[in-house]
Amino acid sequence: MELAKFEIKSFSDNEFKKDGGKKDFKLPINPETFTRNLKVERDTTKGHGNNQTNSKFVGTAPEELKIEFILDGTATLEGYLESMKNMPVKDQLKMLTDCVYNYDGKIHSPRYLKILYGSELKIDCVLTNLDINYTLFNADGSPLRARI
Repeated sequence: MELAKFEIKSFSDNEFKKDGGKKDFKLPINPETFTRNLKVERDTTKGHGNNQTNSKFVGTAPEELKIEFILDGTATLEGYLESMKNMPVKDQLKMLTDCVYNYDGKIHSPRYLKILYGSELKIDCVLTNLDINYTLFNADGSPLRARI
């Protein structure tokens, strides 16, 4: 049985049907963690002269998904996607940002994303934040590893 890879598909429409020729991004190694954040919004305002708060349901906030993974340029991590094993970190980052972050002039925004992992995780979304933490460097200063 082949290990499922975490995949990010990129679309030019919010119905997730048109890919617009952009490349998708498969994480070269499965994430260290991913966290789903679900929130219920409530109105907790108090009326005049009322000490008690009668919390009323307002709605649900959009779900948030936080993914932590590594991009590696050392070719030493076991299970790393073969097609990216000897690729410099800067090239791997370009592939990632082309998929999830860069502005698409045809739709006047970054692209819509579909997150797929195994049979359980299937989420349609847009990127709100991308943190890149470089953690290992070559002697010439080029990054060898980045935590995303």
